Amino acid sequence: MHLAHDLNLAIGIGGGGFALIRDENAEHTFVDFRETAPGAASEDMFVNSQHNSTIGGLAVGVPATLRGFEHLHQKYGRLPWSKLFEDAASVANGFVIEQDLADKIASSDSSYGYLREDPLWSSIYSPNGTVVGLGDTLSSPLLAETYKKIAESGADVFYNGDMAQNIVDAVSANGGIITLDDLASYKIEERPVLSIDFDEYKVYATSAPSSGAVLLNTLNTLQHFDENLWSNDNYTAQALTESLKFAYAVRDNLADPAFVSNVTDIQDQSVEQDTGVENYNKISLNQTHPVDYYSISPGEAKDHGTSHINAVDGTGLAISITNTINTYFGSHVMTSDSIILNNEMDDFSIPGESNSFNLKPSTVNFPQPGKRPQSSISPAIVENKDGRLVLLIGSAGGSQIPSAVSQLALNYLKRKQSAQSAVSAPRLHNQLVPAKTTLEYEGEFTSGFSNLTAAYLSEVGQNVTFASPGSSTANAIGVLEDKTFDIGREVRQANSGGKYV
Repeated sequence: MHLAHDLNLAIGIGGGGFALIRDENAEHTFVDFRETAPGAASEDMFVNSQHNSTIGGLAVGVPATLRGFEHLHQKYGRLPWSKLFEDAASVANGFVIEQDLADKIASSDSSYGYLREDPLWSSIYSPNGTVVGLGDTLSSPLLAETYKKIAESGADVFYNGDMAQNIVDAVSANGGIITLDDLASYKIEERPVLSIDFDEYKVYATSAPSSGAVLLNTLNTLQHFDENLWSNDNYTAQALTESLKFAYAVRDNLADPAFVSNVTDIQDQSVEQDTGVENYNKISLNQTHPVDYYSISPGEAKDHGTSHINAVDGTGLAISITNTINTYFGSHVMTSDSIILNNEMDDFSIPGESNSFNLKPSTVNFPQPGKRPQSSISPAIVENKDGRLVLLIGSAGGSQIPSAVSQLALNYLKRKQSAQSAVSAPRLHNQLVPAKTTLEYEGEFTSGFSNLTAAYLSEVGQNVTFASPGSSTANAIGVLEDKTFDIGREVRQANSGGKYV
């Protein structure tokens, strides 16, 4: 795993994430290294204010990635800690910009001026006065030195001392409130792993504050449809859309379980077999319903900048891990150590406002000191009933992550597609609110939904719109019976891929 992606746009040591692990003994663990709200955070910190939850120091949650990686290394690692940073430091010293990064740099440059105007950013992204692009070399010797310091001294050097002070200074200079104590006191959490029986398989996923329950609720509903459904594109799209509505109603009630007492009960109920049957019985293939029809508690509140990696080795150790700084280039705040800081505070709800992914505010997800924001991240691991590893899946894409991962699972397990075909197949998305179903149109490497399917969904009452491929970016590893791997790379990204090592 190249930590030097901090030079990129989507991940890095200034963010956080979730990891789902299956060890050599087929035991499953969920490691939560999600960012937390600073100790001075408050529920109304972004209300009626000039403060921005996406850009600037107040948008930054307490970074968690290195504590997460440290925990994973201590429990499952085989190489020395220092060895893990050699490639990262090498890449940070210079690599050639490929298409995906070039596109995002150009987009960010056209929308914001910081890549040229902020000295910390311009020294990397416009060293000669012109913003770098495709084929140029991008380098940050300071970041390479940062990696070397972490390699030599461990994760503590990030959370204490000069590097921590530089984080606090950068955040403070941009209007933020993170303190040295916030950094020093950060701790990862091991949380329960959720699972459902799905046909002849068992699907494992992560629990709150992630959205594993959304993924499992979707699959739990869909498995009750007749097998003939999957050969009819119109019916498949309708069944999936309706199932996603029930699942995203569940998402509205998920939050940090340390702060909301009944989250565990809600998510446990959402993945029960009876809940899937109940949802299935409410779905019609020729009709849709108002939003409240899908709510698990109508009217009552209960108390892309992301990257996903799947990896598996010959011992059976497997990890499905999603790491993020939230949107592209995070908060647009960089430390003097060249660390790009996240803008995960936007994943909290703001009273009266939707967030960057058009998710409506949830009262259980308002900011509080030390609280972890709700997340759409939902990595999954699939086994057969004999415990043999079958599939690792995950995605980036904000609120579209659970819907994307659901479709990967359906394509591979129900429609019996290869991992690559499962990833390449067109995706749809519906998150209940706003009341809109988006269908991917044909792209360079994806087939897209047909006009006939779009017309059918419109006829049964769905509000349909087409969107370009790439709002979600996923990948998959299938494990075949002969223990060879079936890799599915994301064709929506020019530079995504799998690798045997």
